[in-house]
Amino acid sequence: MMTLALPHLDRLAYRLAQIIAYLRPARTTAVMPPAFAAMLPPDAICAFDALAASDRAHLIAVATELRARGSSDELVIAGLLHDIGKLPSKFQSLALTQRVAKVALTAIAPSLLVRIATRPTPPRGMSGLWAYANHARIGAGIARDAGCDERVCWLIAHHEDTEVTDPELRLLIAIDDSRSVIPGGAR
Repeated sequence: MMTLALPHLDRLAYRLAQIIAYLRPARTTAVMPPAFAAMLPPDAICAFDALAASDRAHLIAVATELRARGSSDELVIAGLLHDIGKLPSKFQSLALTQRVAKVALTAIAPSLLVRIATRPTPPRGMSGLWAYANHARIGAGIARDAGCDERVCWLIAHHEDTEVTDPELRLLIAIDDSRSVIPGGAR
């Protein structure tokens, strides 16, 4: 008997739980703690505040967990801003369907997602998917423009990488993928 195993089934389940939590923003706490706000340049706070409540809640949870583990300020800031590239832009009008499409393609057709993501501009009709696939790189640019440290920008740019040797980046990825940082209480 042969069983079919999806290569990223655990991550897929986690991301689906995130999507469900995204649909319940009323259950999320999305107000940045003053201690975190004091760490950020004003433009980074404005960008953070423009995100959806569920995204802000997730970022706060990641940064809180990093701070609890005694991480450097740069890593905590990167945790607080790592999904800042999900802000609406000229390339995207973000929708839940695009989040679902990225999760699904990551699990079942990662090479297709890579082909979409590596294009210099979004393919016609796929601007939101392209932006989600590139949110780490886009977010690093937003953080850089907001005045964040280059180490923070590098951590943001690489938080979706799969082959990682940097220990701080490895910790950021592990916490980002942890079920304990899903907003709205979804587990």
